[in-house]
Amino acid sequence: MSNTKTILGILGGAAVGAIAGVLFAPDKGYKTRRKIKKESQRVTKNATKEVHRKMEDMKGHVNHVVDDLKSQLSQAEAELKSKLNHVRNKKSEEVIES
Repeated sequence: MSNTKTILGILGGAAVGAIAGVLFAPDKGYKTRRKIKKESQRVTKNATKEVHRKMEDMKGHVNHVVDDLKSQLSQAEAELKSKLNHVRNKKSEEVIES
């Protein structure tokens, strides 16, 4: 949740900065528009990189959790098979003894 707030904060700050830049710009309109365009492209590129990095981090975390769950499932399966074999052996012994 804080990552989302951080990204929104960055984008909001960029928007406020762009508006302030327009209001106090000493340059002519076309120059100011060109500067705003370049700056917005830069901010968008940086935000996109940040989102991509966060998604890669999340992907790594999810993969780690999935691997842990697979390992736990494999262990549980092995224990269940062992118990099942134990029960089968006991039943076989009871049948043989009868």
